[in-house]
Amino acid sequence: GQKLGAALGVAFYLAFMVDVCWYITGFAELLCSATKTFSTKQVFHWNPPGTWISTCVSSGTLLLLTAVSARGVRFSVRISLGILVLIILCIITSLVCLLVPTVNDKDGLTAFSWETLSSNMHLHPHGGKDAGQMVMSSFVLVFPGFTGILAGANLSGELRTPSKSIARGTIASLVFV
Repeated sequence: GQKLGAALGVAFYLAFMVDVCWYITGFAELLCSATKTFSTKQVFHWNPPGTWISTCVSSGTLLLLTAVSARGVRFSVRISLGILVLIILCIITSLVCLLVPTVNDKDGLTAFSWETLSSNMHLHPHGGKDAGQMVMSSFVLVFPGFTGILAGANLSGELRTPSKSIARGTIASLVFV
């Protein structure tokens, strides 16, 4: 009914709003880290020193996403398809790198090894990390799964019977995540 639809709509809106914030922040931090763009200068008095660069990158990214959204659905779909192609290329590159043996003891990189795989399969509760790092590591692992659930539920317009399929698909995705 309408009440359930409104409740789900508000929940999805809030979830996507949080998703966008996390994705943009993660992108900005990763870009600044990858390009080694750091500063100790205090620009914004409400932020810690040196965070002004990632704040500007985040703001620029948000403006770019707003412009893409304002262009319309067709333009957004074209951009999404381009991003999908990039993701597929990244997956293929990762698989090739998995199959090509490389060993670099200096950086700690090893070729595929059952020993490394088995040691990474077990939970190391402390592993030299404090509680904050453990929570963040857990969040990094779980967060993409939930955003995938939301993305799947958002594609309900493509379903023949959305009223049945959304509930079944969302519950099934929660079981498999």
